[in-house]
Amino acid sequence: MSCLLPEFKRRNFIFECLSNKALLAAHKIIKKLSVLVVRIRVC
Repeated sequence: MSCLLPEFKRRNFIFECLSNKALLAAHKIIKKLSVLVVRIRVC
């Protein structure tokens, strides 16, 4: 996903870009945590 989307307003450009990166990072962290929880439950 690129931050260069035409529908974004210029004043919100940086904010949207950082938000998207933060959401992606959080999503990856949540995935890792959920995998760990599943492994613990299996054990």
